[in-house]
Order: sequence, then C-alpha cells, then structure tokens
Amino acid sequence: MSISRIDHNSTHGYQVRVVREGKEHSKHFSDNKYGGKKAARKAAIDFERALIKALGPPKKGPRFLPKNNKSGYLGVSKTRQYGRKGLYEDIWVWQATWVDEKSGKPVTTRFSENKYGEKAKLLAIASRREKRRVEELI
Repeated sequence: MSISRIDHNSTHGYQVRVVREGKEHSKHFSDNKYGGKKAARKAAIDFERALIKALGPPKKGPRFLPKNNKSGYLGVSKTRQYGRKGLYEDIWVWQATWVDEKSGKPVTTRFSENKYGEKAKLLAIASRREKRRVEELI
C-alpha cells in the first residue's frame, strides 16, 4: 500500500505515492477538504486504486548488480563463517540470499568451500536461482 497518514502541525490527511519508472505520482487528501479522517482515507484508497489501474503493476525487470558484487550473480556472495565463540574461523562459504515469497522474510543458505570445494559457488548460484535451501539441492 502506498498510502501514508500525515499529522504534522496544521497538516492532517493521507498522502498517496506511487512510483513507476522513476516518476513519482503523488496526491494529498486533507481531512478538512474531505470532511474528516474516514472520508479522506476512502478518497485516498479510491485514488490509489485508480492510479495503479491506470499505471499498471510495477515492472519486475532485471535488477542490476551492485558495483561491489564479486560473484557476478545477484544475491550470491563469498564470506567468512563465524566460529562457535563468535570469532572468524578459516572457513569460507558461498551464500545465497533471497526473500521468501510466502512469508516475506529473508532466507540465507550457505555452502562451505571446505565441504563442497569448487562446487560451493555453483551450489549457491543454483540455490539462489531456484530459491531453495541446501537440503533440497543435495
């Protein structure tokens, strides 16, 4: 939802913001102008629905790799593993990270170079691509 409540000094109402292709579409719905909080909220919701219908859903195109990405794959990185006492051990792992579609929570799965050797990176890439955990790949 792209609707925010604004209560600041003499400004009271709902703000709708929708961004598509880098352009922000925004409108404020004042409590005074619409005759109260409920009416302003309803007007904001109606406007948002109409705007999203007109603009369409956000595009889920390819994301760009950050400049510091060393793996060449989005969501895949090489990192050192923490030991039991909270100190870095000499264990390097390739990890895959993504957001679970059902829960919306981040998921990370790691593949140790000590255990999998050169296949660790390939397993991390496959895990990220398939959005599956270690147990499901091996």
